[in-house]
Amino acid sequence: MFVAVLSDKPKLREDFCKLVGKETGKDDIGFYAANFQGRITTLVEPTLYPDKIQPLLYALSIADYAVLLVEDVNKTVGEIIVALDSAGIDKGLIISKTKLPVAGTALEKYEVVESNELAKEKILSLEPENPGESVKALVDKTFAVKSVGNVALGVVKSGQIKKHDRMFMLPEKKSIEVRTIQINDRDSEVANPGDRFGIAYKGDLLERGLVVPMSNDFEVGKTIAGR
Repeated sequence: MFVAVLSDKPKLREDFCKLVGKETGKDDIGFYAANFQGRITTLVEPTLYPDKIQPLLYALSIADYAVLLVEDVNKTVGEIIVALDSAGIDKGLIISKTKLPVAGTALEKYEVVESNELAKEKILSLEPENPGESVKALVDKTFAVKSVGNVALGVVKSGQIKKHDRMFMLPEKKSIEVRTIQINDRDSEVANPGDRFGIAYKGDLLERGLVVPMSNDFEVGKTIAGR
C-alpha cells in the first residue's frame, strides 16, 4: 500500500511520516516504510513541494491512498485538493479541524480525523488491494556507480521484477537488463509489489517519466490522430 502524505507545510508532512514509519530514502521525494503485522505500508512525501509541483504529481502517480494535513485553507491547499481530484484518488484521510471545500470532489469520500495518532492507527490497519500481475514500477532516481554500473531506485506497484529481466527503453527501444536487485539494502532475486528497490542494470541512465516495457512490440510514432 502506497500512501501520499500531503500538506502545504513541509514540516507537518515530515513529522507525520516520522510518526508512522522509518525513512528509507529522500531526494525531491521522501519515502517512509511502516511494518505492521507483516504488512508494509510505504508513505510517499513530496519533499520539495510547494516550491516545485513535480514531486506532488509524482507522489500522486504512486499513491493508492492519501493523507491530507491542513491547518488553514489557502491557495496551496486548494491546489492539492484539485490535484487529488484530478488524479481520481478517492480513498484517504483528512487531518484537520477546519472545514475544507471538498464538495463534488473525490475528497468527499475521505474520513476526517482530528489527531495524527488516530490517523496513524487507520493507516496501519489498511488492507492492501490485489495489485495484479502486469509489471508496473516507478523509478524516481538513477545514477552511475563505479564498478557496479547504472542503478535505478524506485517502487513496484504491481507484478514482479526479476534478476536478468530484459526491458526496452522507449522511444529508442534500447535494451536494458537487470543485473542485481536489492530490497532494504539486501540482495534479492525478485522485487514484489510494495517493495522499494535498488536495481543495478546494463543500459543507459533512465529519466523519470520514460516508458520501459518488458516487450519490444510497441510501435513508436510521431503522429496522433484525434479530435
